[in-house]
Amino acid sequence: MSVMPRGFTLPELLIAMALASLIGLGVARVLPGLYLATLNEVQRQWQQEDLWRLAFTLGKAIQRAGYCQRQCSGPGLWLAEQGRCLRVQWQGSDVQGFRLRNDSLETLSGAADCAGSHWEKMTEPGRLKIVDFQVRRVVRSELAPLWVVEITGQAAGPGEPFVARYAVSGFNL
Repeated sequence: MSVMPRGFTLPELLIAMALASLIGLGVARVLPGLYLATLNEVQRQWQQEDLWRLAFTLGKAIQRAGYCQRQCSGPGLWLAEQGRCLRVQWQGSDVQGFRLRNDSLETLSGAADCAGSHWEKMTEPGRLKIVDFQVRRVVRSELAPLWVVEITGQAAGPGEPFVARYAVSGFNL
């Protein structure tokens, strides 16, 4: 008994093509949403990494504060504007200021106070808006004080604000 090979019949072929078309339409509807969700997640991750980078930078400056070769010409760390402006001093006359202005974190070398111009932006408000910035001191008995840096940022696109909190010990403060 011999079996003759045969292909699909016309109704089978039409049914297979209809099913493939439905699957293709479903994929075409899902892909843009998947792409948008991925883009939003990447933007959220970028926002978090940038805020953590800023918090680590400020934490490092706080840890260096007060370490001068001989004697600091002023206080090693100075806070103003309810902790929204920070000035640190190390290595004699090296003074670095940090403040929040116009939705951006700004810095200035040699800052005498929190006012004035010529401050440089550390963030780009068009991409990442800094909603809040604060440094506060936590006194601990028999331990070095703890300095908590808190930065709240909002990405330019949709999404929730993210808060980065970073604490360092101020051994020399």
